[in-house]
Amino acid sequence: MTLLDLARLLVRRAWVLVAVPVVMGATVFVLTQGQPQTYSAHTTLYTGLVSGYEGDDSDGVDYRAVRSAFDNLIGTVEARSTLKTVALRMLARRVAAPDSAAAPLRPRTRTQLRKILPDSLRRALAPMTTARAEQSLRTALGSHPALQEAILSGTTPFSVPRLHSHLNVQRVGNSDLLEMRYTAPDPALCRQTLHLLVKEIKTRRERRQRQQVGDVVSFFADQVDSARQQLNDRVAELRDFGVRNEIINYQEQTKAIAQARQRVARDLQQARTRLQAAQSARDSLGARMDANLARLRSNESVLRLRQTLSDLSAKQALQTEGEAPEGAVLQQRIDTLRTRLSGELRRLYRLNHSRSGLSGTRILDSWLQRVLAVTEANARVGMLEERLASFQERYRTLAPLGSQLSGIKREVDIAENQYLELLHSLNQARLKRKMETQSTLRVVDPPIVPTEPAPTNRLFLVAGSAGAGLVLALGAILALFLLDGTLRTPRRAEERTGLPLASAYPVHPETPDDAEAEPLDRVETVLDAQLLRSLQTQDSSMGREDAAPDVLLVTSTRRTEGKTYVAQRLCAELVEEAYRVLHLSPHDGDESTAGMDVRTYDTDRPAAALTERVEAIRRQNDHDLVVVEIPALVERALPVGLAQHIRATLLVARADRRWARADAHALRSLQSALDAEPLLVLNGTSLDALDALVGQVPRPRSSLRRCLKRWLRFEFRSPLPFSS
Repeated sequence: MTLLDLARLLVRRAWVLVAVPVVMGATVFVLTQGQPQTYSAHTTLYTGLVSGYEGDDSDGVDYRAVRSAFDNLIGTVEARSTLKTVALRMLARRVAAPDSAAAPLRPRTRTQLRKILPDSLRRALAPMTTARAEQSLRTALGSHPALQEAILSGTTPFSVPRLHSHLNVQRVGNSDLLEMRYTAPDPALCRQTLHLLVKEIKTRRERRQRQQVGDVVSFFADQVDSARQQLNDRVAELRDFGVRNEIINYQEQTKAIAQARQRVARDLQQARTRLQAAQSARDSLGARMDANLARLRSNESVLRLRQTLSDLSAKQALQTEGEAPEGAVLQQRIDTLRTRLSGELRRLYRLNHSRSGLSGTRILDSWLQRVLAVTEANARVGMLEERLASFQERYRTLAPLGSQLSGIKREVDIAENQYLELLHSLNQARLKRKMETQSTLRVVDPPIVPTEPAPTNRLFLVAGSAGAGLVLALGAILALFLLDGTLRTPRRAEERTGLPLASAYPVHPETPDDAEAEPLDRVETVLDAQLLRSLQTQDSSMGREDAAPDVLLVTSTRRTEGKTYVAQRLCAELVEEAYRVLHLSPHDGDESTAGMDVRTYDTDRPAAALTERVEAIRRQNDHDLVVVEIPALVERALPVGLAQHIRATLLVARADRRWARADAHALRSLQSALDAEPLLVLNGTSLDALDALVGQVPRPRSSLRRCLKRWLRFEFRSPLPFSS
């Protein structure tokens, strides 16, 4: 199916494409005449989900979370429990305090209100406050089936389904704003419904936020208490460890001990050096002394003084810097002992030597000094070695304490970090709770009582129904065309029957005018020539004068296919070609003309009678061709004797019917009896379908129509200037 075929189909069925939309649009227009007026009110809320605190995120706005928050908020607005509360609250306000309403209800709404509430219940609710009336209505839902049905499944403005179907909640673009629009038949209910709905949404949202944030705050508070207790335990353990091991500052203490040990080691090295020097000098002076000096060394008095002096020197070396008074006394005693020891040695030396022994005195003094220096050095070395050993013992004590102290400090740091993180989370949760309790949904555009009814969608309904009718009509036309199984076009007739096409004839209008008659006659003239040319092509020796007249058979598989019409046009075309034609027809009505003889035969007689008559006509040899028209093949079989005289056969088929199995069976019987293949003549097709046979049908066309036709055929080039 080409675009041109589609356009032709739509033009032929243009009345359907016009009538169906007009009828449907008019029907909807009539049905919507009594449509009640409706009023619409809206309100806009600021949520703060994007630009407010709730959308504050250091990493940027999480748009998925924002969309989820808006979806949750819209779901809360449209929830059945929310709408149920709003419906009961509206009823309570209208029944408990009708005089305090901002805008009165319309009579129709008041009538619906009286139908919803029984008189007894309405009288009982009248003296109550709005809150008590709402609670009483909630209680009455279980005991009043009519009230329950009106609220939960009714069609009044106070029912939950009506609220849900006429409430539109949507986000305004990508902003923080949420718009709610409600449509009702009463303007007072529009504003009141939105007002109560906003109030209920605020209450539900605040309650949900407090519950969620409160649970978070409680969780973090418990965790902070537990972390604080763990931190206190670790700190107490660190304190007890320091007290038990006498640690104030482990780093400073170990540093001070290390520095003191270095000083002691340095002093010990210096003392050992002085001791070795004193011993070397003492031994050198002792070798110079004679035997008398040996006696001096063996003197008991001298030995006692030496021993006492050694003890005092050792005691002086063990003293610290803070013992200044005792050190002065000790030094005085040492000086006294040195003087006594020196005097005693000189006295003994003078007793044993002459007055000229001055060198001995010097030697004795030097030796005495070296002896005293060795004694003092020995005492200092011993003291320093003991202090160095005490430092080593202190090192062995502090070394394992350091690792234990580091482990305890790590535990304290971990507990402290955990405590600080939990404390930060607790503060954030408390701050969020404070912000959420202080900042709730804010009404940017409060609802008002509408004064003008909302524009109805009547025009859209009419236009939509007309459009739907157009689509329906177009679909029906295309469906019928695609489901059409008739022969319809010459090409389709050839495909369905399997016969070669000889010609085709268009359908004649019932009341043709002059504009249609002229192109129809021209087309039929061309088709008559094609029919004759097809017969001559199949048998070029047809109608020779030196032979008996040839027999041309015209038949069909069913009645009223147009056999007589085709036979008459064939005879007329043969006469124009100077053939002497005999038309043997089973019908009366046609008269003989010049060159064409018309005769009839009785179809009630046996088939052999027709054969004998044809043979008699052939023997007379007064004609060139004999056109024999026989009844439908499904009703009467082809005379067997007649088949041997037939030179060509025309099978006429009507274009507006299907090719059934009976037709195929009759055709097979005809083909088995004939030597030559029958030729198909399609009768009653449309003029547009004849383009494949005669080209463009000669009819008057406007320039616009010719241009559209070229475009639909994708023939965009202009015709050549010399084309005709």
